[in-house]
Amino acid sequence: MDPQYFEQYQEACIDLHGLNRAEAISDLRHFLLWAKVQDFHYVRIITGKGSQSADNLPVVKNAVLAFLNEEDYVYEFASMFYGGEGALHVAMK
Repeated sequence: MDPQYFEQYQEACIDLHGLNRAEAISDLRHFLLWAKVQDFHYVRIITGKGSQSADNLPVVKNAVLAFLNEEDYVYEFASMFYGGEGALHVAMK
C-alpha cells in the first residue's frame, strides 16, 4: 500500500476513541460495510494508542488489529501526521 496514495485519496474515517472493545468492533463492522457500499478504496481507522487504558494496554487497537487480520484486510499504521500508531490506513476489499 502506497502511503502517499492513501493520503491523497482517503475517503472516509472512523474514530473509535472512548469505546470499549465490543462497541468498537460493532461500529467498525458497520463502518466497513458502509464504506464498501459507498465504493471507497481506502479508509482511516483511529484507535488511539491505548495510553488511557488500564495498564496502558491498547484494548481497542489490539481488537481492531485482530479483526482486520481475521478478515484479511490490508492495512498499515498511519504516518505521524495522520496519527502514527494510533491510526490505521486500510485498503477496502
